[in-house]
Amino acid sequence: MGTSKFDALTRSLATSTSRRRAMGVLFAGAVGGVLGASGIGKALAAANCSSYGTKCAHARDCCSGDCFNGKCSCKAKGVICGFDRECCSGNCMTFAVAPNSYCA
Repeated sequence: MGTSKFDALTRSLATSTSRRRAMGVLFAGAVGGVLGASGIGKALAAANCSSYGTKCAHARDCCSGDCFNGKCSCKAKGVICGFDRECCSGNCMTFAVAPNSYCA
């Protein structure tokens, strides 16, 4: 980093900021952190996904996350799953004695 860039950086950090501006920045950061941690991006992406049997080019195109032979597919009963939308039945179950969740 050149001296002129360093000087500009230190000057920008040294300038005073209003409380309103500082609180706005903190609030925006907190809201962004909460939305990021809650997986809002995944939820929005799932809203734009294709259902079973529709054409797909990639697994990310399908709500189930499975694209087989150019069509969105789903997981059969007894297959390990992570979300309801992955299963043909629409039901991903967790059993007390099993370490994973399975399509019901």
